[in-house]
Amino acid sequence: MVVTDHNSVAADILLEVKRFLASRGPSTDYSLFSGDAGIALFLGNQSLTSGDQDAERLAISLLENALGSIASKDGVVFHGMMNGFAGVGWVLQYFINKGILDDADADALGPIDDYVERLLVQRKDYRDCSYSYGLTGLGVYYIERYLCDDLKSAYFLRLILDRIKDIAVRDEHGVAWADTVQELRRPGGAFFNLGLAHGSAGILSFLVSLQSLKIDTTGTAVSLAEEAASWIINKRHPSPQYSQYPSMSQKIRVLGDRSRLGWCNGDLSVAVALAKLYQVTAKSEYTDHATELAIFSSRRTPENGLLKIDGTPPQIDPTFCHGTSGIAYILGKLASQTGAPELQESSQKWWELTFAMADKSEGRSGRFNCYYHYKEGAPEVYWENSFSLFRGSSGIGIMLSSLDSTGDSSWERAVLLNTI
Repeated sequence: MVVTDHNSVAADILLEVKRFLASRGPSTDYSLFSGDAGIALFLGNQSLTSGDQDAERLAISLLENALGSIASKDGVVFHGMMNGFAGVGWVLQYFINKGILDDADADALGPIDDYVERLLVQRKDYRDCSYSYGLTGLGVYYIERYLCDDLKSAYFLRLILDRIKDIAVRDEHGVAWADTVQELRRPGGAFFNLGLAHGSAGILSFLVSLQSLKIDTTGTAVSLAEEAASWIINKRHPSPQYSQYPSMSQKIRVLGDRSRLGWCNGDLSVAVALAKLYQVTAKSEYTDHATELAIFSSRRTPENGLLKIDGTPPQIDPTFCHGTSGIAYILGKLASQTGAPELQESSQKWWELTFAMADKSEGRSGRFNCYYHYKEGAPEVYWENSFSLFRGSSGIGIMLSSLDSTGDSSWERAVLLNTI
């Protein structure tokens, strides 16, 4: 197998992102998921790793644009980590924590506190606990503030923990939280997602962080995390053909017999969360199951691992969220955590598949075609060069630049991948 130099690919991606930004017009997408905040995070991290001052300047400019876009909205502003001001605020605070920006720049975060306090104190009916759009994403943002001794953030983190506790749905197997987005899309029942992006694995991971930072001294966070782990493990397929866990459950009924490999949902999501829970409990059943699950995942092929839930052929793309690079990176992390050598071997295979998908039409290797859904005037599924964090080259680049011991991987806190 030919082993590609990941540092050279990361450098090519940085060059392509700079070219893209120089040629594009103003952007209205400020999000961490697909917009300026995510690209800014990649550029800022590259400046920390390589000392590239031009990358730092571009990162600050993009973040300022993102903050300006939020300020210009007429009351229609999302608060989610992926698509709202929690994600933009996280990048701003991260830049402050890393010395890219000054402490005085934190003044821009003031309106977030006012909004979140109203959300948690006045809206007793608010139930979205997910990382992507809800309370866990807000919690990830406030943890980043807590790391710079922002004492006010502890107040908000306790409010978030109390709400997560109050709205947890209990059964004989443990606790879970309703996927409120799916409830809107599919009226008629309560749906429970198992993944990092939208479900219990993400909430579990956040609760572990609260415990590890000693923000919660009551034992509530770790107790909920273990109950969530119990509920997730109960949804394991007894005889898995594709995946050990589904993406979704409806009360006691598991929906579907498969889930994709990826960061957002499926077996690797669960493995990441259980490995993290082991770090604060030292209970071997969590790391044992995470290791077994990761090894099972490492044996899946792209055709099997990226198969859609409905069984239709996979769209194999190279992205972080649910593509080959994210799978490669997570398998590599789990290899380091578990010591299982087959995970590192599988990680390298997924990286090579990622590199093979680079768009080299002009002799370069820093652009990647990624697939998207439902663009006006386009087919249902279409492909294009993307430079975003979750669905494009910036996400691939930030992972590649973190593979060496000299790389800075603290950006992982933004996506619940950080170890304790």
